Amino acid sequence: MAQTMLIRVMVVDPVAARRKHICELLLPLPDMEVVGVARDGAESIRLAGVLGPEAIVFDPDLSFAESLQTIKTLAANLPAARIILLTASSDTDYLRAAMLAGVRSFLAQPPKLSDLVETIRRAIPDEQSPHALP
Repeated sequence: MAQTMLIRVMVVDPVAARRKHICELLLPLPDMEVVGVARDGAESIRLAGVLGPEAIVFDPDLSFAESLQTIKTLAANLPAARIILLTASSDTDYLRAAMLAGVRSFLAQPPKLSDLVETIRRAIPDEQSPHALP
């Protein structure tokens, strides 16, 4: 029997209840594993370097400049990791800057389970996951 490849996910959110909620959504999924959680940008950079997640679900809740710098650092340090930004913002300048900094996908906060799962699965390249887009 073939072993299922797990998508390694890290959750970054300054609010403990939201981190817990995302982890609880992903926990029962057979193809995903939450490998770490972080409260802020600095912690996310440190943990991502150690844990090597394939997907980073990121709700920055930081200033514009801080969140963009964190995204740039994560993308530079882990170029294969896919950053998925959870946001309530509709500021097109911010969203464009986040995409240029390294964000792969956006989801409205709070995310629905189906949207979150599909976004994570489709963000991972074909060679890493059977769910990715070509």
